[in-house]
Amino acid sequence: MSFLVAIFAFGFLIFIHELGHFIAAIQCGIRVEKFSIGFGPRLIGFIKDETDYCISVIPFGGYVKMAGEDPTERKEDDTPGSSADGNLTGEFYTAPVRHRLLVAIAGPVVNLVFGVIAFAFMFMIWGEVTTESMQSTKIGHIQPESAAAAADLQVGDEIISVDGRQVNNWANLTETIMLTPPGKVISLDLIRNGQPRTITSTTSARRINSRTVSQLGILPYQTLSIIDGERIDGLRKDDQIMAVDKQPVRSDLAFRKATQQGLVTLDVLRNGELITVENILVNWQFRVVGNVKQNKEKGDFQDGDQILQINGQPVTDTNLAAFSQRLESLAVDNMGQPVVFRLQRGTKEVTTYITPKVKPKRIGNGVSVDWHGLQISYSPTNLTWKESEQKVEFGFFSAWERGIKESGTTIEKTLIVVTKLFTQKNTIGLVSGPVGILNIMSRQSGKYLIRLVAFISINLCIVNLIPFLIMTDGGQIALFLLESVRGKPLPLKYQAGLQYVALALIIFVFAYTTFNDVLDLIVG
Repeated sequence: MSFLVAIFAFGFLIFIHELGHFIAAIQCGIRVEKFSIGFGPRLIGFIKDETDYCISVIPFGGYVKMAGEDPTERKEDDTPGSSADGNLTGEFYTAPVRHRLLVAIAGPVVNLVFGVIAFAFMFMIWGEVTTESMQSTKIGHIQPESAAAAADLQVGDEIISVDGRQVNNWANLTETIMLTPPGKVISLDLIRNGQPRTITSTTSARRINSRTVSQLGILPYQTLSIIDGERIDGLRKDDQIMAVDKQPVRSDLAFRKATQQGLVTLDVLRNGELITVENILVNWQFRVVGNVKQNKEKGDFQDGDQILQINGQPVTDTNLAAFSQRLESLAVDNMGQPVVFRLQRGTKEVTTYITPKVKPKRIGNGVSVDWHGLQISYSPTNLTWKESEQKVEFGFFSAWERGIKESGTTIEKTLIVVTKLFTQKNTIGLVSGPVGILNIMSRQSGKYLIRLVAFISINLCIVNLIPFLIMTDGGQIALFLLESVRGKPLPLKYQAGLQYVALALIIFVFAYTTFNDVLDLIVG
């Protein structure tokens, strides 16, 4: 169902884009031969005023076909506004330049307007939840042996700019670094202990499925508060975590690592007073996340089950990575045989099993193990915490103001990526095609789906305005502006040649991005 919702949402964005072209064409007196919802062979429809309104086989977006739109169908003696015999034709390429400009820009404008509306709707309905870490660029954790560690970055450093480009929040900082080529030396302007400093660092590569991005190995500065600590003597709800064993803790990952080594001492801030609580044991357990439907290959697993033993051996791993490696080894060593789990479920212990599927990876070496949807987390049973959040509510007008601001941020991000595509090597590998977009959309719901739809809609606006030969709206606009300067259109043979070259490039980009998207699905 989620994938169908994604198809509908993405198709709708293409549909409203084409609807913009359609309405503008009708208003300019240009004949529209077909307005199709979907692609491929025609299923059903009706004809009215010379336009075929139809539904096609592939329900994915749509298209508008205007009379005379294809330059290969025109004659050299056609002139703007009339045919060779002086009669108005109602064809696209014989319409005045101002009309063609209006038709070309209408589609992207509709996508932009819809993006603003979607953002405003999201803020109006759900508001905006923010955290201190997401609104700042202060470092809360540095991964050992990372690029950041090698550059002597420190917890508490606040990064102001990367290679002279100002960054104003954590997402902005992360995106800027990710779009930098791996292995590139970058300059970081930062504030340390109130004093400005400049540090250079060499970005390292990080593999995400089939794609490679850059990273420094840093996490945001977080303020963690206890949600439920009543099961541990000395802790209270809303205690703010300051240090573990006298070492400051400023990220969720750092706190997790520090509390997995046995008895610890916590320093917490309670009502403005620093309190030390000693001999705390955080009970970490591997637990089942979500319910796994039972069948001949899967036993009875339930959300929250604690894993005590696997194949009769007690679980002694102290992190999820080691546990996952252990499970994979068990699956390979006992290929085709059930793996037996001893679980704690409430007050009783139960035994169940699962028979994983082991198969060679289609890409690269090694094997992949299918656990039939079984998901496992490593989490404490006697303590929960989270980063402090602030929720902002919006009224009608403030939601529109916030939606416009978010749209501006989206435009800025898109332009940065587009610029990198033309100025930086290997950046195209970071771009997703329709398959990747649908995959991402299918995993979203509620406000996150609305946000993504708004983001993609504005992306469609910007990308379509790129003057990429004549296969995009931007390319058409560039041609029409050239025509207005020259006083006559570019010769048809050149228009047709540009169209063929552009089509070949678009097919290449589509095939390349689709290959990467499919590779992500296989590898991921």
